[in-house]
Amino acid sequence: GHALLAYVEMLEQDRRGLEAVPRECPLGAGAGAGTTFPIDRARTAKALGFEAPSPNSLEAVSSRRDATVFVAALALLATTLSRLGADIVLWTTP
Repeated sequence: GHALLAYVEMLEQDRRGLEAVPRECPLGAGAGAGTTFPIDRARTAKALGFEAPSPNSLEAVSSRRDATVFVAALALLATTLSRLGADIVLWTTP
């Protein structure tokens, strides 16, 4: 039971890692040059659930940080599932 509970804890940590959400809203950054539409970026960011608009349009459109964090969380989940699979094989082998 203790060994299986360890996997429950590991999977819970992996789930929390997958919940990481972007904090800055890139809306209005355009292709790095902004937008000509008269939008209120701060109001729109809050309405969409972000903490604030992205302060720099170039960083907003070229950053891969959020994708990298998500892929890293998936890699950790895959490692946990691999460990679980290896233990199940070990436990069921005579």
